[in-house]
Amino acid sequence: MSSPDSNLIRTLAESIDRSSPPEASNREDETPSLVEGHRARILKIDQDEARFLGAIGNRCYSAQQLIEEDLRCFFNFSGKKARLVGDLDDRMDKAAMLEALKERKSKTKSGGTSSSGAQNKEDTRSGAPIKEKRKASPEKKERRRKRRHEGRGSTSLDFIRHLVPDQDFDQLKRTPDLEVFETAGLHFMQSLAWFGEAASRFSKARAEVIKTKRSYYGVLGRHDALMKQLEEIQTKESVEKESLSTELESARAEAQTYKAQVQSLETQVQSLDARAQFAEEEIKLRLAEVEKLQEERANYWALEKEKFLKSKISTVYA
Repeated sequence: MSSPDSNLIRTLAESIDRSSPPEASNREDETPSLVEGHRARILKIDQDEARFLGAIGNRCYSAQQLIEEDLRCFFNFSGKKARLVGDLDDRMDKAAMLEALKERKSKTKSGGTSSSGAQNKEDTRSGAPIKEKRKASPEKKERRRKRRHEGRGSTSLDFIRHLVPDQDFDQLKRTPDLEVFETAGLHFMQSLAWFGEAASRFSKARAEVIKTKRSYYGVLGRHDALMKQLEEIQTKESVEKESLSTELESARAEAQTYKAQVQSLETQVQSLDARAQFAEEEIKLRLAEVEKLQEERANYWALEKEKFLKSKISTVYA
């Protein structure tokens, strides 16, 4: 039992996208959303299920291995059979798958044109009128539908054969609801086709998360550097502030000492002024006393002179 080839599934999905109808070529300028693209791809798979199933019908799958591969892709583990590092597009053999799909498509087209040509020749040989041809057209549609159903059923059964053990396949084939198993197998294959796309998108999202995480760590590193610079600036400012505060305190102390000195000098000046006033008053008093003494002396001299003259006169007349 071999493991599922994710390259094959992704290549089939891309080939389905490339085989777009002519209406899509007229709308190349428009950019459809992801949901519209998914819907278009599902419609293409539903319209051409036989080609899709026939291309991968020769592969063998195991349910256990499918689960293991799903877990490996989801958790991004690299195993022996599935490399899950990088984008899945780089490991797809696109050329081989596209050539096989083109050959199968050309074969189906050639078979359809040959059958339609043979039927037209038979109708012209028989010479039947146009009305009979119109009546036979529903029968042709019924035959075509049966052929499509048979081809689709065979490819679906081939795919289910690889999933179901051999001893249970005969019993499964005899069940009346075989179409249910065929549709289930078809939807399972569609989910496999979308699994490669989901894995690639998951890897891209994971890369974006890693990128944003790295940028976040870079921003955190720059933030830490800026915080360190801010702390250094704050420490420098605090040191300068402390030095300025000490200088201011010393200047204030000096100013207070100068103020005290000025106050002491003012008190000394006031005391000197008081002493000067007191000295002036004493000088004035002394001057007044001197003047008084001078007057008393002058008076005393005049009296003594009169006494002396009187005594002289008395002595003379005596």
